Amino acid sequence: MPKKRRDEALDLAAKASGPERAKHLGAALDLLGELALQNGRQSHLALLDELKKLDPQDAVGTQRRLTFNPDQLAEAKLWPLVNEKKNAEALALVDKELQDPRNNTWLRQHLLGLRFYVFQCQEKLDEAAEVLRQIIRMDGTTDMAKLARGYLDNLTQPVVLTEAKWKPEHLRAYFADWRLDVSGLIREKGSCEIEFKRVDGENITVKDVVLMAGNRELAKADVPSGGSKVELAVSSLPAGQKAWLKIAAKGQGWFGSRGDILIREKSSGRGLVRLAGES
Repeated sequence: MPKKRRDEALDLAAKASGPERAKHLGAALDLLGELALQNGRQSHLALLDELKKLDPQDAVGTQRRLTFNPDQLAEAKLWPLVNEKKNAEALALVDKELQDPRNNTWLRQHLLGLRFYVFQCQEKLDEAAEVLRQIIRMDGTTDMAKLARGYLDNLTQPVVLTEAKWKPEHLRAYFADWRLDVSGLIREKGSCEIEFKRVDGENITVKDVVLMAGNRELAKADVPSGGSKVELAVSSLPAGQKAWLKIAAKGQGWFGSRGDILIREKSSGRGLVRLAGES
């Protein structure tokens, strides 16, 4: 148990001096982790103060493990670099801290989390996914690994829309692959208009829309910058295959957006026909 091992380390420290005492004090405080600095534990703070005097260069590494905060590094230095698009400098900053041999698993995983953030902001999704896998491989039982699994699913799995609408849980900070079954909605070849109509919250950004039949691409159109409508020219609709839309979309702001996906066929002699999403 940690308490028993802590007491054993303190007993060894009491019988030692100099670097040997610092090693055992460090071991005791490492076992306590954050508790060494919380809840007014003055005896533990006194031990940390003694450790600082015995080991001013932090050769044991306990001082870094207890006091270095990746979140403070991010707020003070990393976020400003990313906001200024200085991504190479941001990665170099994180990588320098990752190389410190005093890091424990908690620090390494959280620093990798910052590395993931830099790649995600650049929409380098393959690199971002690999960082998440590193976190999981390091120790799959930690809270950070559990978060990494969730983010990895978000990066690698398509967002399946069960109706012609989007909701906050569908939004990502990067262009994600939305998939919407439109079998029976787009019923004949010709022109088809797709509109993304925001109902609430922030705007979304849609890059392109592809009409698929199984794994076959039937039609593709880019959405104009800042636009919300696109027209697809459908030359054929293979019989017996499910038709679905592949939509590259991402959220903005606080990801509170909701909206409808309006699908209209332009059919000869009938003009614009309402098909889905409109009430």
